[in-house]
Amino acid sequence: LFLHGITTGWGGYVPLACAMGAGRDIILVDLESVKLNSLEFQMPTPQQFSEKLIHILDRHNIERVSLVGHSFGSMTAGWFLRLHPDRISHLTLIDPV
Repeated sequence: LFLHGITTGWGGYVPLACAMGAGRDIILVDLESVKLNSLEFQMPTPQQFSEKLIHILDRHNIERVSLVGHSFGSMTAGWFLRLHPDRISHLTLIDPV
């Protein structure tokens, strides 16, 4: 599960995500509230971000996940780790904030 930082979209991340996920299924989570073209005035809470991730995992029947977060995504990953440590098997933070 890959969480992006503040960006314009996934275009720049696809090569990295594919390389890191070689031989694995990859889920690229679109954090709409932190994309440059749609920054929200009021950011979702850590609980709201975490609920979105739980929904994604449950929808794909994933009990535990390898979680990758870049920049702002590393903060989101940290919130998820704090709230749901039982759902993470591995954590990778790239350029964490």
